[in-house]
Amino acid sequence: FEDGRYLYIAEGYGKQKSGGYSIQIEDCYVSSNTIYFETELLGPQKGEIIQDTETCPYVVVKTELREEPVVFR
Repeated sequence: FEDGRYLYIAEGYGKQKSGGYSIQIEDCYVSSNTIYFETELLGPQKGEIIQDTETCPYVVVKTELREEPVVFR
């Protein structure tokens, strides 16, 4: 999404069966003609107390406005 001043890169992983999930940004870089955005969904850690409620983890990165297309990995 862009608002004329900034580019917002968002990645979501849909519904998860419980809480305790997070998203780690593995890499985000610009090549000569593409923005690459790589993330990983991390599940709850062993022994972690989690809510038994569906969640929808997502991450949003705000950056300067760019013209290159974004490729999600």
